[in-house]
Amino acid sequence: MSNPRDPFAVDKPDPSSGDTITIPIENPNLIDGTPIQPIRQEVIDTNPFRDQMPTELMKRPGYGKLGDKVRLKLNSHYVEKLQGQRGIYYQYDVQIGNGLEKRGLIKTVWESKQLDQKIPGGRNDWLFDGNKLAWSSRNIQQELRLLIDLDAERGRPPRPKEEADHVRVLIRPASTGAKIDLNNIYEYMEGRCAWGPHVIDAINFLDHLIREWPSKQHTNIKRSYFSRESGEKFALGGGIEAMRGVYQSIRMAEGKRLVINVDVSHATFWQVSSFNSIINQLTGHRDVESLQMAWRDNNGRPNFKFDAMKRLKANWFTVKHNGQSAEAAKKEWRVHAILPKSANEHRFAPWNKERNAPDPEITIFQHYQKTFNIRLNYPHLPLVQTAKMIIKRDAKGNILSKSNIVFPMELCLMKSNQRYPYKMNEQQTAMMIKFAVQKPPGRLAGINKGLDMLAWEKDPYLKHYGLKLSREQIQTNARVLPPPKLQFGGSITEPGTSGRWDLKGKKFVAPNKAPLVSWGVMIVKATSHSSRAIQMPQAQAFVKSFVDSYRGHGGQISTIQPLIQEQSHADLAKAVEMLLTAVGNKHNMRPQMFMFILPDKNADVYLRIKKSCDCRWGVYSQCVQSAHALKCAPQYISNVLMKFNAKLGGTTNRIVTQGTGHFPKPTMVIGADVSHSAPGIHAPSYAAMTVSMDRTATRYAAGVQTNGFRVEMISTRNLRDCLMPLFRNWMTDVSGGRLPDHVYYFRDGVSEGQFKNVLKTEVADLKQIFKELGETRPEHDVKFTVIVAEKRHHIRFFPQGKGADRNGNPLPGTIVDHDITDPRGNDVYLCSHSAIQGTARPTHYTMLMDDANVPVDMFQKLLYEQCYQYIRSTTPVSLHPAVYYAHLASNRARSHENISETERRVRDHQDPSGSTSERPPEEAAPLLAMNTADRIQFGMCGGQVLMEAAAAVEDAGVSLLYHGDDTVKAFLFTTIFHNSEGFTTGEQTVASNWRKGSDEYAAAREEELSADAPGGASQTFKDLFAGAAGGVAQVLIGQPFDLLLTNIHVFIDIIKVRLQTTTRYTGAVDAATKIFKVEGPLAFYKVSVQFGGFHYARRQFEASNTLKGRPASLSYPQLYASGAFAGLANSFLSGPIEHVRIRLQTQPHGAGRLYSGPLDCVRKLGVHEGVMRGLLRGQAVTVLREGQAYGCWFLTFEYLMNRHSRTYSTPRDTIPTPLIALYGGLAGEVLWLSSYPFDVIKSKMQSDGFVGKERRYASMRDCVGQVWRQEGVLGFWRGLGPTLVRALPVSAGTFAVVEWVRRALG
Repeated sequence: MSNPRDPFAVDKPDPSSGDTITIPIENPNLIDGTPIQPIRQEVIDTNPFRDQMPTELMKRPGYGKLGDKVRLKLNSHYVEKLQGQRGIYYQYDVQIGNGLEKRGLIKTVWESKQLDQKIPGGRNDWLFDGNKLAWSSRNIQQELRLLIDLDAERGRPPRPKEEADHVRVLIRPASTGAKIDLNNIYEYMEGRCAWGPHVIDAINFLDHLIREWPSKQHTNIKRSYFSRESGEKFALGGGIEAMRGVYQSIRMAEGKRLVINVDVSHATFWQVSSFNSIINQLTGHRDVESLQMAWRDNNGRPNFKFDAMKRLKANWFTVKHNGQSAEAAKKEWRVHAILPKSANEHRFAPWNKERNAPDPEITIFQHYQKTFNIRLNYPHLPLVQTAKMIIKRDAKGNILSKSNIVFPMELCLMKSNQRYPYKMNEQQTAMMIKFAVQKPPGRLAGINKGLDMLAWEKDPYLKHYGLKLSREQIQTNARVLPPPKLQFGGSITEPGTSGRWDLKGKKFVAPNKAPLVSWGVMIVKATSHSSRAIQMPQAQAFVKSFVDSYRGHGGQISTIQPLIQEQSHADLAKAVEMLLTAVGNKHNMRPQMFMFILPDKNADVYLRIKKSCDCRWGVYSQCVQSAHALKCAPQYISNVLMKFNAKLGGTTNRIVTQGTGHFPKPTMVIGADVSHSAPGIHAPSYAAMTVSMDRTATRYAAGVQTNGFRVEMISTRNLRDCLMPLFRNWMTDVSGGRLPDHVYYFRDGVSEGQFKNVLKTEVADLKQIFKELGETRPEHDVKFTVIVAEKRHHIRFFPQGKGADRNGNPLPGTIVDHDITDPRGNDVYLCSHSAIQGTARPTHYTMLMDDANVPVDMFQKLLYEQCYQYIRSTTPVSLHPAVYYAHLASNRARSHENISETERRVRDHQDPSGSTSERPPEEAAPLLAMNTADRIQFGMCGGQVLMEAAAAVEDAGVSLLYHGDDTVKAFLFTTIFHNSEGFTTGEQTVASNWRKGSDEYAAAREEELSADAPGGASQTFKDLFAGAAGGVAQVLIGQPFDLLLTNIHVFIDIIKVRLQTTTRYTGAVDAATKIFKVEGPLAFYKVSVQFGGFHYARRQFEASNTLKGRPASLSYPQLYASGAFAGLANSFLSGPIEHVRIRLQTQPHGAGRLYSGPLDCVRKLGVHEGVMRGLLRGQAVTVLREGQAYGCWFLTFEYLMNRHSRTYSTPRDTIPTPLIALYGGLAGEVLWLSSYPFDVIKSKMQSDGFVGKERRYASMRDCVGQVWRQEGVLGFWRGLGPTLVRALPVSAGTFAVVEWVRRALG
């Protein structure tokens, strides 16, 4: 049993099942037109249906009788014998060490000779899960406390000055369920006891029993086992290989029998090869020789190739070279880190044993040449550092030195059977699929080979506990359901048991309702040297064939020669906008459809197109591959036309039914699925829901939204927000305003342990929604039939005789409800499709509740025949369409994330072995809403949303292979639904008005949907313009923007300079009084210039981070460096300008004035010592001040903005302007607090005389010394008070204006 838990047990506390729940409530307030992010608010859960849901598994009402009987072999085996000491065993809690020890140490201790000698009965009498649970046939009442001496175990003497390497082991009866009675399993299957911990513990014991021995003989990954000696291997490139192994699990089955499910399994491992060969493949470099110089950038810093090498971390290896001892050759090491130093750079001091002291330092290269007479071939590659340390001691045991052990890569050999935990690239995925796909005879041979690996007859643990397993496969009586007939436009097709049909000579049963008038085609540019864009004449020929075929299938198309243009802008999003404008102006109406001819299967290009068309402009889009467009094959064109027609509101075919068909009463079909990111990637989960939108459940609408992080149950809010509008539209378009009488709810992706959660949360929420919709008819009772569909299992059918197709797969419609189904549940295995490649995987359907008491044959027939109504395929699909569409919807949501493609690529290639200290936020940011200007969310599926299907593999070329399984799933197309009310269709307007609505929507999301254009002249101009606006604001605030504030701020600035440059004043008040008396009000005048190139430096860091595979966002040191760069750039302006300003502000007033103005001041300063030494006096300290000041200025502001975004889950561009001003003002205070001493020295030097006694300071160092001697520490902070008073409003206004202008410019 793959998941031996209570199907109705709640695995984790579910917030929707208690008296109170915490759900996200969206704040209706808007900031700059953008909704505030969801906030969490405690609400009372008043849903009465939660306590009305079933608490026990639904019993099977009967067995199906419809169809022809066939005989099948199953990849399952009966447990023939289960005995022992009356079937009674005991479970124990085990604690090794402090309970937090690593698995490696736990394994070492458990397998030690000392534990084997001390534990009752010896270790072979015990089962151990490798962590904290153990089982034995011995009943031990008291705790066992053991002490294992690992020094003695390893045959080494105790180490002086260190504690002995002892590990404590505690074994005691389990706190819950210490007694295991295997009879409980049979009592449960026979219906004589309820499901509970006593049954779970017994199944768990048997599960570990069959895993104990093979896990010691082979490489174990959960319930799969791999052997390099007996398993098949296949090189995937990049230094990794695929390996075929065997999977086994125990489960309870119909017929009150225990069965073992055995199947082939696949996983990826590192190749056994030298590290230098592996890194050469990892980095995709042409050879190791050139890689030596390619892992660093031009500045000598490690680049993205070095980052790829870090994937070697945590792997085990051996060292091979001439001159080493046999013992050293066997020693295994573990990679602790890859050092960014080469063998020619890393130096160490070899230990001289004779002198018991270190020798002079040498390089690693010199060490191997001197000690082993080895000249390294690749001395410029990075080094491998191990966790092992060399510790040298004196005669008394005192530690003299410590150092980590490092090795050159070319001497390191990867140890075998180490799993590759990273996401494979597209090429590796394709190779893995090629290896994993096997036709039934080949798969059956692989299963038999796996049985030889498991070797049950030799398993000592099975013998000890009296478990005997049959090698004979179970045979069962299955049935092949009759295939349906298909209705096309004016004709009926009978596919029979072939599971295939074609569109040759057929018309769609429902073509597009509105003629296709306004549409266009774009030829997308090639994205790499290996791809090639189609030429214009070839594109025109393809479009002509496409139009002719569409008309042949009954499509209505008025414009037979649409606008065809090549990609007109490097920014794909901008190119889409230009196509939108051209097509709209040509036809004087909104475009109805765009076609994109792609040069290759670049997923980023595909997602960019879908994001722009769906979210920005609200136009349907269809992608085709140039390789297929060149061929103009009729079958390919017809396949694309199924998608094309569906998006325009058409339907391909329907099944032919008798009478009222499957739905005698108004019936709604709902599908739901939640998809999660790969382990280690902090991407949100997506909840997708689909709803049938016609009486035959042929067309579906979909809603998708983020659902937290790795949360399986769909939240109440998502169910209400996504489904409530769809339900209303169903009532309007399908049932004439009434609620459905019957609802089928198909749920995918949940395990047996989550069945109760599905009923108590999701189904209860659905009932509540219908109750609210039917308030006018409270007596109306909507009956629910709830089904869980599961594809991720290992059951396979191997038909005998007439039940097989030409490949040996079962015929479409093969159904099994005996022998391997649940002993007390209501489930079936249905193979509804015809497998093109490999071995067909049936879908496992489990019915959880059925208010409508649907007859067994009717239900099984519905499951099968509806698979023929998948609107985009000429074969029945393997999964009920409602669930299939939900799968596609959740995967398509990736293109609607509110992140850039660069950020997505960085996130999706995170290191799964990296730190998990930065946990993802509890609430995921919502997806971008679709542009509903043309009801795009309703036009794709019979007036509603239609999800892309199998042909979208040709669109995107993206596939996913699950590790340890041969399941292959494609990322296909769907879309997002939000609000459906109040939209109109088919409106034709003049050219000047047709884009109204699209432009308004796009303007609000200009920044969200901008393409990845890292830097560039346009962005630099925007930054400079925004900075200039900030400079104007700074002058307006710091200088005369009104009379009163002018006098205050200039007054403060002059006081600050006077206090810095002389000791004649006791304080700010004294300085102001004396200046005013002697020089009058005209003394308070100054000039100010500001702002530099912070954003230019920021973009360079972002580009560098992206190339290295890191998140594009800057670290705080990088933010400081960007600010310092801005200060450096600013210093070449501020140095001379502030020198002139200080001279003007500190000169006497009246007849004693030295300068008549700024130009006169510049001329006279140049006369004294020349331009460099005169005008640029104090430039060195100005550079220091500007670098420190602006580094801290920008760092503080960015920190406060980022902290606000994290704390309140608010995007940066929605932070209110008053808060921006506050953060900017605080940054201004930090600017001066961090740099003020530099400013004091600068002011003194730039106000100093030039010759004779007038000149007090010979240099910057002399100035610092004199201030220290004459004024002490306080001398460096004179005038700080008025400076801080002025800095707050000036800096606040500067940042507020800059942020506002940057948002306005996009």
